[in-house]
Amino acid sequence: MPKIISVSWRESWLRDVIPNYGLEVAMTLKDVKELAHPADIVLFLGGGDVAPSIYGQVPVGTSAGLHGPSVRDKNEYAIMNHCIEKGVRMVGICRGAQLLCIGAGGELVQDVNGHGHYHGATIKGGRHIQVNSTHHQMMRPRGTVHELLAWSTPLSTKYVVDEKNTDPIDPATDFPLGEPEAIWFPIIRGLAIQWHPEHHTSSEYAKQAASFVREYILQEAA
Repeated sequence: MPKIISVSWRESWLRDVIPNYGLEVAMTLKDVKELAHPADIVLFLGGGDVAPSIYGQVPVGTSAGLHGPSVRDKNEYAIMNHCIEKGVRMVGICRGAQLLCIGAGGELVQDVNGHGHYHGATIKGGRHIQVNSTHHQMMRPRGTVHELLAWSTPLSTKYVVDEKNTDPIDPATDFPLGEPEAIWFPIIRGLAIQWHPEHHTSSEYAKQAASFVREYILQEAA
């Protein structure tokens, strides 16, 4: 039986979406090396900021990572790179989505506003839903091979980056459709979902996340 490998702690949301998969928890790279095979899916969950040094910036203002990557950053970054090398499919939620954006060669906006509450999002094809949102960092997938699956109309009035190591944000160039809410990164086989489907599994936004999993992650296994 293929497995969902939940990194850092047990989260059953994805197991509910694809019940023919088992569920395991991995705490370390060693665990993943022992557990993960190409038929499996590794799930990265939400949490604190990813240190900017991982994607080539220095912390600005109150961003996390003033003293470098955390233990969790190093652990999950190593796990993600192992999955990329071995062709293991990945799903990232919130922080996990941002980690996958970095793994695909993108970066993050260190601080935005307007994304700390429920707000509207447009799904590819034009449907509009409400999503739950608790983040202050944002995926910036410029330079990556990706498909934008969902986006919000511009909600932020600030875009904080380290201007010594990256270009200032131009919303019209960086986010021409809107601010990223879900992205598929085909080269790393990673589905990045910024909202939290696990918070309310019967909600419309959870069902939409499940639809993305079936369309992109499960199709990758076909």
